[in-house]
Amino acid sequence: MPVTRSKLHGHRGVATFHPDFVEYVAMDAPYHHFPVSCATDAQARGIRETFARARALNDPADARRVVFTLLPGHGVVIVEKWQTDKQPFQTIWEYIDAGYLHIDSHVPQGPITFVPQSDGKMHLQEI
Repeated sequence: MPVTRSKLHGHRGVATFHPDFVEYVAMDAPYHHFPVSCATDAQARGIRETFARARALNDPADARRVVFTLLPGHGVVIVEKWQTDKQPFQTIWEYIDAGYLHIDSHVPQGPITFVPQSDGKMHLQEI
């Protein structure tokens, strides 16, 4: 069975996520300074390399079911781990509905980080 069930790309950003349920994996530094166009080999390679570092996707025991990255100047890519009792995209939508992942219309244009706040979530901070 594959590790991932579904992937979703949107020209949106992420404002917050809950680290107990969702993993953020940063693109390599050059992607934060030199954005690449959609549907290019450079973008595909960068996304592949980024998700290859995801702990939740590499460790079957990791309970986090959703992993995402942000491509500055472009948007979000979200991956959902395979669950036999779920339909494609179901976990992504459930996590959005539960507030574990907050999609935002703002797409960061450069370097970013996520910082913890008192609500237990990680909040986007542009550097």
